[in-house]
Amino acid sequence: MVAHKLERELKRGSAELLILALLEERQRHGYEIGQLIASRSGGAISFHVTSLYPTLYRLEDRGLIEGRWVERAGQRRRRYYKLTRMGRRTLVNQRGVWDTFFVALNRVANAARGRHICIRAGRRMRDRRGRTARDTANPRMGRRSGAPPPPEA
Repeated sequence: MVAHKLERELKRGSAELLILALLEERQRHGYEIGQLIASRSGGAISFHVTSLYPTLYRLEDRGLIEGRWVERAGQRRRRYYKLTRMGRRTLVNQRGVWDTFFVALNRVANAARGRHICIRAGRRMRDRRGRTARDTANPRMGRRSGAPPPPEA
């Protein structure tokens, strides 16, 4: 029950960042955004339309995204959203906040276990032993021979 509440709060807090990040790539309609969040997260994060669309409307009201209706022959009318300049700035700021938060959270939560995974934009995540996050999921896997050592922090 407690884990479910935490999961719900994390999802609510990350919705804006997820939507803005997907719209950074190109314009999308709401259903596609929801599907991409679910597929790219491996099913760990999903939004029901009853929570996704109000978030899109809120982002639009704040000027972070812009929506327009598109009608195509043989398809339903869809509202496509794109990122605005203000939305791009907000996305950069939110990414920085999330990066800082997760690094700090990781330091505290994993310090007692002697594990610390480096999270840096544009780099593979490695712990102190040079293992990637995928390697640490299976403790029998070590660093592959010939793999470069982890970057110094």
